[in-house]
Amino acid sequence: MLIRTAPLLLALASCNSSVTVEPVLQIISISPTGGAANVNVDSNVLVTFNTALRTSELDTEDAYLLDANEELVVADLLYAEEQWTLTLDPVEDLAKASDYTLVLTTDLGSEDKGDLLQEVRSTFRTTGEDP
Repeated sequence: MLIRTAPLLLALASCNSSVTVEPVLQIISISPTGGAANVNVDSNVLVTFNTALRTSELDTEDAYLLDANEELVVADLLYAEEQWTLTLDPVEDLAKASDYTLVLTTDLGSEDKGDLLQEVRSTFRTTGEDP
């Protein structure tokens, strides 16, 4: 396993100067995936990152779920440090046949890779039937 603690320097062939590439916080996966349909109304939303998050400042203003009317869905925010996975667990079942948007803000960050570079939004639609 190779671990880099210093910035990586690259020399571009068409350029006479070096470019510093800083490691960044990245999202590895979101479930349900963006554009998913027929998601169970009792589903949780899971987000996996490429490194551990900075949990001392983690709260529901950093990652949240909006309903079709852009209203906040009350959800518990759970973080599994071993898997680098953030879970949004809605307090109540989601509405049937409705659209939802996961929002991840640039306040989400890690100690070693910094913050998300831009806000991320991922939408999905629930099924019209009970699970």
